[in-house]
Amino acid sequence: MLTKEKIKALLKIDTQNKKDTRTIRIMSCDTPVKDNFVYYLNDIRKEFGENPKGFEDQLTLCIYKYDKDLNLFLNGKISSINVKAPTISLTKKLIENAIKELNSFYQLLENVAYENDFSSQTIYDVIHFKLNSYIAILQLCGLLDISDDIYRSKTLARILNAKNQAENYKEGKMNSSLLVSEYIEHIAYFKSQFKIIEEYKLYEEDFLIYVIMFDIRHYKHNRKNRILRKD
Repeated sequence: MLTKEKIKALLKIDTQNKKDTRTIRIMSCDTPVKDNFVYYLNDIRKEFGENPKGFEDQLTLCIYKYDKDLNLFLNGKISSINVKAPTISLTKKLIENAIKELNSFYQLLENVAYENDFSSQTIYDVIHFKLNSYIAILQLCGLLDISDDIYRSKTLARILNAKNQAENYKEGKMNSSLLVSEYIEHIAYFKSQFKIIEEYKLYEEDFLIYVIMFDIRHYKHNRKNRILRKD
């Protein structure tokens, strides 16, 4: 379980752009953390006997509360967890499988980029790679709504791009050099994310906090149409 100090440190990562801070990304998406802030902040203040005034301190307390509830829930204890996708069973095994999926896809990218493995089997594996557990986690975190065709995950966007690029290579629309160049960029992204997960030990319940804090894509409005940017 995360400490408040560790949460504050995580909020400071990659916040060089003052117009697109990590706190803004968290509040741009309907996650359980945002729900805590919008609907339950006063109750959370009372529960912990704290009255933070600043926005970042308030958000930190809401993240801490959600992480605490996740820990209780995953250990079979009474929890006030707000589940975004009640039809999905949140378990430690689901989280473990989601992390394994990311590592397995990363390995496929490395095989292509660094081992020059362009075999039909490897390309097939990339194109047809399944992300059932990670997609379930995205739904639980409020980053993916299949029924409304909305997804806000940077990681999922990367993976879908890599799968499409493999399809283009298979069809002769992309040569091997360009495919490798694109995959090296994806690999660099995954490395940066794995570094955060490992450095801060964001496993089990903390992995959902990682998803909410680091996987939300930048989102901007263009009149009535909502547009997703590349990152």
